[in-house]
Amino acid sequence: LIFEPFAGHIHGLSPEDSTKLSGGKDGAALMGMIAAGLLSHFAFGSLRFWAVTGCVLSAAGLLGFATGLPLVPSTVVLGLGNGLFVVGAVGSMMQLAAARAEAAGTRMGVFGAAQ
Repeated sequence: LIFEPFAGHIHGLSPEDSTKLSGGKDGAALMGMIAAGLLSHFAFGSLRFWAVTGCVLSAAGLLGFATGLPLVPSTVVLGLGNGLFVVGAVGSMMQLAAARAEAAGTRMGVFGAAQ
């Protein structure tokens, strides 16, 4: 919701172009979610690894914005990092909640409040 007006106001993109840019970010986020889910299912990297990798990639995308790198690649890197982070963080929360069944609701509630 914030990204499209920002792209239009700061970068002078038309509504059509800013919507395409937002779609690219969201598509990359979906690809990141799918990749992290599949790779962690086949024991390539832990959920914590994907959460940290997602944070690093998101930071790289934001750094790309700050330093004036091309808009589309920076946006795609940001979206990919967001997708990786979501799977790593939510998957880790679900594992922690399942570790002690009697505290599952409390743990999930605390995690949701922290978000």
